[in-house]
Amino acid sequence: MKYQYQLIDNGGICTEWDVPFKMAIGSTFEHEFGTYRVDEYKGEHVLCERVENAPQEKTPLTREILESYGFKQNFTTPDHDDRGIEFSLPNAVLEGLYICNNEPCEIEMIEGEYCTDDGDEHHVCIETKEQLDAFIALEEEKEIIEFINNLMN
Repeated sequence: MKYQYQLIDNGGICTEWDVPFKMAIGSTFEHEFGTYRVDEYKGEHVLCERVENAPQEKTPLTREILESYGFKQNFTTPDHDDRGIEFSLPNAVLEGLYICNNEPCEIEMIEGEYCTDDGDEHHVCIETKEQLDAFIALEEEKEIIEFINNLMN
């Protein structure tokens, strides 16, 4: 499924842009016409308002942010000197380390493999709240793979 992003300047639509995935409401992105913020979903239409000089928000992931979503958690021991937490997202199980080389550390990212219905694996690494919001909003396998490919390249 493609989503039609309607880019709005001064109350009028300046262009329409077909994208194979949803971006989280409130996220900003760059387009050749300027910086836009995702404001609202209306079916397959995504309404985006142009914002001047809006920086791309990049909120680093923390354990507190991850826990605020209420994802199911499973504590793991990936190897003899690491400890992690697997977070069960709606579309994947991703892990973050809180002990690395027997030293406490902050969870700054979660990563793992997204497995398709055909058994293919796609490595994903999420480092910001905005990336997490966009990832968990996706439901269709093609959208998820496209998002991962864009994120990891």
